[in-house]
This record gives sequence, structure tokens and C-alpha cells, in this order.
Amino acid sequence: MGMFPASKSATTWFMDGTFSTAPHVFDQVFTVRVPLGETSGTVAYALLPSKDQTSYEECMTAVLDACLTRDIRPTPSKVVCDFEVAIHNAVRQVMANDIQIQVSFIKMH
Repeated sequence: MGMFPASKSATTWFMDGTFSTAPHVFDQVFTVRVPLGETSGTVAYALLPSKDQTSYEECMTAVLDACLTRDIRPTPSKVVCDFEVAIHNAVRQVMANDIQIQVSFIKMH
């Protein structure tokens, strides 16, 4: 079951992508993390083909679906991510329109 149970009570989710470690057929490795005390744990890794909103929406939908299949219903109120508008739009489209988005310039992976 991995880190999925931790996502149930997490009010904040961290999302970040990295390009240098992605296999050459993908654009990036995208991670979803949640706080665990003084640190954080990875809920999901995803290999994304692009940095467009559709890719982020599909990734977030897959993470939420994976939670639901484990009877976990996460309700984060805040997402911390970088400045990419496509991520912000995908969060609001898939998760909640009123979710708080906090921009961070610190790499989280």
C-alpha cells in the first residue's frame, strides 16, 4: 500500500517535476509527496510525456483513483508546487477549484 494511507490525513500535498532523471522517451519524472512529521514521503512517481495541463490532469486523476481503490479519500486544502500554470490549472480542475496553491522555488524531489 506504500504511502497512500498518509495522503488521507495530509492537508498539504507537494508536487514537483524533474527533467534530468527522466528516461529519454519521457519529458519528466513528476512526484507527489505528503508531510510526515519533520520530513515528507512520496505518494506517487509518474513519468509524464509533456509539461502540459492534460498530462498533469491525467497524473493527478490516476493518483486520486489509486487512493480511492484503497478506500482512501484524500482532501488536501493546499498544494505546494512551482510556478507552472499548467500544474495550477490541473490541480484546480481535478482536485478542487478553491484549493490553495502555494508557489515554491525550492526543488522538492
